[in-house]
Amino acid sequence: MSETHFVFPDNERHMLRAMPVNLIVYQFYGGYFHILLITRQMQALMNWDKEEPDQIISVEIPRELKTEADGEKRTLKAEIHETERADSLLHYATYTDVTEPRKRLRVQLAQRKIRLDFFQKILDTTQECIFWKDEHRRFVGVNRAFLEFYGFPSADVLIGKTDEDMGWHPDPDKFKDDELRVLQGESTRLVHGTCVIRGKVRDILASKSPLYEEGRIIGLVGSFIDVTEQIEQERRYVELHEEKEIALLEAEQAKQSMSNFIMRASHEMRTPLNAVLGFTYLAENEQNVDELHDYIKKIQMSGRLLTDLVNDILDIRKSEDGSMQLLPRPMVLSELLHNIDDMISIMAKQKGILFFTELSFLEEEFVMCDQVRLQQVLMNLLNNAIKFTDEGGTVSLTVREKQLSTLVNEFTFEVRDTGCGMNKEFIDRIFEPFAQENRNAAKYGVGTGLGLTITKRMVDMMHGSIAIESVENEGSKFTIKIPLTLSDKTEYHGFITGSNKQGKRRFDIKGMHFLVVEDNLINQEVASGILEQEGATSEIAENGAEAIEKFEAAKPDQFDAILMDIHMPIMDGMEATRNLRALNREDAKTIPIIAMSAEAFDDTIKDCLESGMNGYIRKPINIVELRRTIGANVRGLDE
Repeated sequence: MSETHFVFPDNERHMLRAMPVNLIVYQFYGGYFHILLITRQMQALMNWDKEEPDQIISVEIPRELKTEADGEKRTLKAEIHETERADSLLHYATYTDVTEPRKRLRVQLAQRKIRLDFFQKILDTTQECIFWKDEHRRFVGVNRAFLEFYGFPSADVLIGKTDEDMGWHPDPDKFKDDELRVLQGESTRLVHGTCVIRGKVRDILASKSPLYEEGRIIGLVGSFIDVTEQIEQERRYVELHEEKEIALLEAEQAKQSMSNFIMRASHEMRTPLNAVLGFTYLAENEQNVDELHDYIKKIQMSGRLLTDLVNDILDIRKSEDGSMQLLPRPMVLSELLHNIDDMISIMAKQKGILFFTELSFLEEEFVMCDQVRLQQVLMNLLNNAIKFTDEGGTVSLTVREKQLSTLVNEFTFEVRDTGCGMNKEFIDRIFEPFAQENRNAAKYGVGTGLGLTITKRMVDMMHGSIAIESVENEGSKFTIKIPLTLSDKTEYHGFITGSNKQGKRRFDIKGMHFLVVEDNLINQEVASGILEQEGATSEIAENGAEAIEKFEAAKPDQFDAILMDIHMPIMDGMEATRNLRALNREDAKTIPIIAMSAEAFDDTIKDCLESGMNGYIRKPINIVELRRTIGANVRGLDE
């Protein structure tokens, strides 16, 4: 193309200039665009004086021109076409006034911004987390609640990203499939899911709908609410409901169990109670001394059985309701075993049974143990062995130990007898309350049927085990294994059991003088009467305060021991014991104080020991237990 200056013919120039359009014709030559022609209408609009302002040049055709008419600024936008004339390339630029359209557009944009701002304010004030995405599931925008929920400073963190990019769903496929269905035209409501927020899993309910533009889906809008607390409350409600149902079922079972227990206990208690009342009635009118003595022996035997039954029932209930506790203290194991040997030997000798103990396997004697409960376990087994072994038979107690660690040894207590034995069917239910095999009551006597139940539960509390081997008409073997913590060789003052230098204790209280602290007149008479029959003397104090007065008025060592009731008016037994121990006299620190109470709970025994008492016997008073307890706690009672 030629770069020479092109000139329109005059007639064409006049015709073009007269056209009622905003037209400028440009030609590019010499490196610039030159104006070849301008219509008068354009010239007037632009306020140009010269008809042919070809001196106006530029390196490109202006796409927009600015002018001012009637004090108002106007904007002209060019539409450019090219054409060839006489080997020259001419550019025809038609300018359109876009001032008003642009004004209207600015107004529309401003109104749209106002609407968007208003819409955003509405979104930012709602508590639901709202978001919207494009057709590729990429975030386009979110509201303030969404940002606060995730802890984002602004939407820039997630704009243009998908859920998978953010990585906040433990199961992203579920949400992805949900959104793909929405982009196909479905709407979802309150779909449950989970998301990870700052390391914590939260439960949400999400609702989503497609976004349309001119009938075409261009994305989706969704919202969700955090229902973690509600889900947790519902879950807890279900758990509580289930727990309630279980508790109700257990309560009903416990109620039925208690009802059965009371029925069985009532039945068991009626037999000795009937004997006590019946033989008492017969004794009232009996003149024959021998018959009267026989009635009294039967009353005494029935009373002991009734006492044993009450004590066993208390132990059973304590083991079931959790109130039974072990009170481990330093003890000398051989001392306990020697005392058991003394008591069982007497019973065996009376029945014509050979009884022996094998303790040579013992190496460590000092252990931590609740010796009352251990003694109860062994006595239950040995009493049964003596009871079910005929004259001329043999009963033995063998004790072995095995080291488990530097501080714990396992002690095995094996009780054997050559008695009547048991069948397998009975062994399978032997630890059930009131379980008794059908044996000749006249030959073997009656029992509570609770001893082995209590024994099993106590062994379990000691973290031990019990095993049974038995053959009918040949005998039985009970093996108990209990882990015990070893103790230092500390001077030990026995509680209920004790021993002198020879390892024996003579339970003879003849010649001793006691202070009996008891508020009940009948119990005073019983206690003093028993002591008198044993060759001892006593003085009575009706409450703790009176006991302190009598003790202070007495000469040093006038009393050999104090039998102290617990529940009394004015001052109870524990407070009296603490006050006695605090007196400024030597015998107040050393005198044995033995608790007497019908309350046989472990916490009570523990409180008695902590108050300064040495031992504990249960009412009604058993003379054997009384002698043994006093003998265990009074110094100098040698054989």
